[in-house]
Amino acid sequence: MKTEMTYSFGTDFHGNLKNIDAFLQTSKQAGVDHVIFGGDVAPKKMGIRLKGNTAFPYRGRNEEISTAQIESADKLQEEGYMLLAQTDIDPGALQRIARITHDCVAYQTLRSHHGDESDIHLEDFPMIEKYLVPLIVQFLRTEFGKRLFERYVQETNYPTAEQHLTPEKFAKCYLYRLKNDYALSRRLFGNTDAISQLYFDELGHSLEEARPFMELGMRATVGDFQVLIRSAFQHALPWMQWRIIYDNMQNYAPEEQRTFARELLRRIQNFRQTFHGSISLILGNDDDPSLSQIFDDADANGLIRHATNRVVDISPNLHMLGYSNVPPIEGIALDDWFKTEAAINGDLSALAKQMRSDMMCIANIHVPPGPSPLAKAIVEGKIGDFGSTSVRRFLEEQQPQLALCGHIHRAWEVTHCVCDRIGATTVFNPGDSEYNPRILIGSITQPQQYTVVTPTQ
Repeated sequence: MKTEMTYSFGTDFHGNLKNIDAFLQTSKQAGVDHVIFGGDVAPKKMGIRLKGNTAFPYRGRNEEISTAQIESADKLQEEGYMLLAQTDIDPGALQRIARITHDCVAYQTLRSHHGDESDIHLEDFPMIEKYLVPLIVQFLRTEFGKRLFERYVQETNYPTAEQHLTPEKFAKCYLYRLKNDYALSRRLFGNTDAISQLYFDELGHSLEEARPFMELGMRATVGDFQVLIRSAFQHALPWMQWRIIYDNMQNYAPEEQRTFARELLRRIQNFRQTFHGSISLILGNDDDPSLSQIFDDADANGLIRHATNRVVDISPNLHMLGYSNVPPIEGIALDDWFKTEAAINGDLSALAKQMRSDMMCIANIHVPPGPSPLAKAIVEGKIGDFGSTSVRRFLEEQQPQLALCGHIHRAWEVTHCVCDRIGATTVFNPGDSEYNPRILIGSITQPQQYTVVTPTQ
């Protein structure tokens, strides 16, 4: 009869199906008895799906689409991206528009007046007029845009144009300002043919008809003008929608995460054809609470054990206490799983009453105990501890054989350890598997025997 019980543990996959596949395959190769998923299993990264099964990934809050790489939509979904569908947009056109927009916004100092060439190119102007000018008008008709525009009209000194300055006229001024800068930087004003091509080919204006727009563009005050332009780009551009969505996940992510959960369960079902041990799972603070019902149904069908905020039996002599709530995180709006330390303490105390002294226990708790080397992270150049004091108190009092945690992705890089001891309890945080899999293989009966496997893709 086998007396040693082995397990594998991976956490914070954030929807990366490639790494989940690697986790399952490594678990099978290691011959473990129990496969354990920590929290934050579902995706949180965002991207834009375009024509031809392509997509732009968003890999950081300051990344510009103009510098992003076009990639396969299928590849990005495997890596854990939720894709906002904009399939009517050609990827090359979007990247070009984004580059033009970036250049327009960055063009603050009228570099042409200093002898430098404008970043805008002659072939860009039709796209600026087709895409950007209407978006500026669109923004100036919003409540926020109206307030900025009214202030701009009041503060500028355009006695002949002030009474007639409309959003449409302002947007045209922007277009002509860019054209003026382009012409000045390339010294075109003495070249009649070049000026005609730049100003009149698509408009059919004579020089006298176009002169008021040209002068208005030339005389636009840099500060107020740029406030309006920058605000318009930040609020109206269609490819900015995904940034807003990223910061308001509850408006978009639930259905995408539910789709992911069904795909995860499909892969687990295939895995179970050759794996006969247990598979358990908890949610984390980046997982939508609606996923609980999907995993409850899978639990009822015998596919997995769903342990989110409950105690479940894993085998005749082993049970698991799962807990997903975390202390509030500064600057994060998604607060479905946030609880105070007092509330976390109350929850864990209630769950502890369901633990049985005649069974071994694994505590699968998303947030690490604090203070602990497993809860360290560097923020603004300083090392801080982001664990839960209530989790530490629970472990000190209840002393389960094993505690498995995640949430703090890179504590192992800061402290160079993945294991801690709290009394008789061995605690692990192997690190996240969002970008590269980090799989803990260990023994429940001999918890000090473990290894962290980092399989190559």
